[in-house]
Amino acid sequence: MINQEKGTDKILQIQEILSRQCPKHNEYPLDLLYITNKSNQHEICYMCFQSYPIKKEEIINIRQILFAKEDTVLQNYPPLENQNLYTQLINIFNEQMILDQSIIKIQQFFKEFEEKLIGIIKQLQRDMENKIENIKYLKKQLVETYNSISQKSELKNYFQNNNKDNSALHDLISKKFDELPENTQKIKELIDKFNTYKRSVNFDGPVKIEEAVISLMNQIDFFSDFNAEKYTQIIFQQELNDNHKYQLLNTSKQKKTNVDYLLELIKNQTNYCNNSSYDEIQKLLKKYSLLLNQIELNQPIWEEAKRNSFVNLSDQQLERVRLISEKIISIDKQYEENEASSSLKEDSALSDKSLQNYQPYCLQACIQPNSYEIYNNLFSGKASQYQRFQNLLKEYPIFELDSVQVGCHQLIFFNMIKSIYADSQNLHIQRLPNLNIQIQKINKKGHAICYSNTQLEEDKKYLIRLTIQSNPKNSNNLILFGLIPEQSKDISYLRDSGLTYNERADSCYTLTKLIKGDPIPEINKLNINKQIEIRIHLKKKLFRIATIPGYENISELDNRNRIKDNLNYRFGIELYQQDDQIIINEFMVEDQFNDDM
Repeated sequence: MINQEKGTDKILQIQEILSRQCPKHNEYPLDLLYITNKSNQHEICYMCFQSYPIKKEEIINIRQILFAKEDTVLQNYPPLENQNLYTQLINIFNEQMILDQSIIKIQQFFKEFEEKLIGIIKQLQRDMENKIENIKYLKKQLVETYNSISQKSELKNYFQNNNKDNSALHDLISKKFDELPENTQKIKELIDKFNTYKRSVNFDGPVKIEEAVISLMNQIDFFSDFNAEKYTQIIFQQELNDNHKYQLLNTSKQKKTNVDYLLELIKNQTNYCNNSSYDEIQKLLKKYSLLLNQIELNQPIWEEAKRNSFVNLSDQQLERVRLISEKIISIDKQYEENEASSSLKEDSALSDKSLQNYQPYCLQACIQPNSYEIYNNLFSGKASQYQRFQNLLKEYPIFELDSVQVGCHQLIFFNMIKSIYADSQNLHIQRLPNLNIQIQKINKKGHAICYSNTQLEEDKKYLIRLTIQSNPKNSNNLILFGLIPEQSKDISYLRDSGLTYNERADSCYTLTKLIKGDPIPEINKLNINKQIEIRIHLKKKLFRIATIPGYENISELDNRNRIKDNLNYRFGIELYQQDDQIIINEFMVEDQFNDDM
């Protein structure tokens, strides 16, 4: 009731103020405020405003003043030199709703961020704990294997039962000597596997990442732009403050860092990166070198990334290569234009015989004849020109294709990559002049694994032909090829997949289901030069091999369900003895497998 009375009094007071009459114009109220320092008369009426040279910007309606709230901006008051400031004040005073919404957004951001962060941390913790459990399982497996091989329980029973039969003890020990190579191999493999997993446990890396993440999180700021350079400087200062890390940083300068490798690849002449561009890239990479160099990448990754074909080429040779490529592009474009306008003449087409003669060379040189014009312009039936171009391709092996269509076959151009597991770096992998890939074990005994540089696609039908060539001096070895799961390619042996063929075993690590003829492995044969055809169709869970060219002997997996639907696979090879080798002659995708096997 009191508030209502106060409100009524206030309205009456305002009405009284606004009802005051102008002394010069009695019929008009004094409802305008004249903002000036040139006159003492500040309260005026509408007729005063019309009668005198008063600017609109010098007037305020007194009603606006009387009804003004805390966040009301009085137009043109106080006097300011810049009229835009009044508009900005009005906009800012009206920002309350936007600010309230910003608070809600900030609260929502940190809530979601916290949930995501906790989720990621818990998942990482579970993953790391599972990996430790795997190591514990390997230890348990090693203990069980050792106890099984050593037969400790039998020895214990012998002595606990006061057995006087020395022959039983002698037989047990003699049996262990008979099993010496096999037992040694089993124990060594499990120890190597355990040590490999154990060495992979590294607490320094996660601690560095934790420090980097915390430093980055401290830079979260809704009131400024994210400054990556400032963040880098903070990390750098932390490194300097840590004496141990600073010493490690100085020591690492003696070795090539990730940034060094990246700069080498960028500076490769084939990238045509000019000096000014290279300098800018170098500055940028050096600025973030501390972050980039913390990423752990294996040496083979950099080796695979190098374009060794161009390492020894001079600038003049590279320019010749560029001109050749431009010529081919120009010719091919000309052909496409001719084809689009349907202006190709019948007499310009190659005869089937010409294509047949040309096709083997195309495969050998690794360039596909995708236009008749290339053929006509480069060769034109001139043997000398053909020979010069062939020599040029051998000198500059620059033409790379993923595949070439040959009839109903799609010939795949691929590479084999060394695994980082076990003794895999003791493999020598090279592409021969006829484009075959040779994989050879060098230096010493030890399991060496390599795998295809791409995953096998589930729907495709793969046909692989290879030649096994064994060292005549070694019969007790492993020569394997088969399928290796994507997640296992760098942490386990190929034979662990259970999807392999082993030349040196009739039942261990090999395909045992006989389809035709005799078992394919020749266990006791020393000198082997055997040709094998492999057929793989993951969708049908098919992994079958045969001796060729006659397909006399055919085998496949005893249980196709070993090929899992939810796994990605690569083609892999594992060698053990020095000088054993496998040569991959063909790697193709078929529209349909024939009935040879």
